[in-house]
Amino acid sequence: MNKNLKPVYLLAGGRRSRRKGPDPLLEAVFKGFAIKDPAVAYTGTASGDDKDFFKWIAGSFTEAGADKVTHAIIAPSGADLKKARKILEAADLTGIVAAQDRDFDSVRELAERLGLAQRP
Repeated sequence: MNKNLKPVYLLAGGRRSRRKGPDPLLEAVFKGFAIKDPAVAYTGTASGDDKDFFKWIAGSFTEAGADKVTHAIIAPSGADLKKARKILEAADLTGIVAAQDRDFDSVRELAERLGLAQRP
């Protein structure tokens, strides 16, 4: 197994809440890896990499402690996958919000297409 692989988190839908303050799940992720002010790469295939949704979720990441959140756009046809891969590789943590209807197979295929997945 490649020891240089970074953690990737798959966040399924239903994360919106009326709570005030940082998202406790995101705070736990950041604490769990002891990364202060992490750089986060985000791709949102379920939303078609919607810019407004990205702004909303990037705010959630920064409120929970992320220093920088970069949008690695991969969903639209013609997306620059080389650029997206560089963004994903440069981040401390990668958040992929892709799992509408818990379609994790499409996330795995996406990671393989970007060259970020490792088969067992």
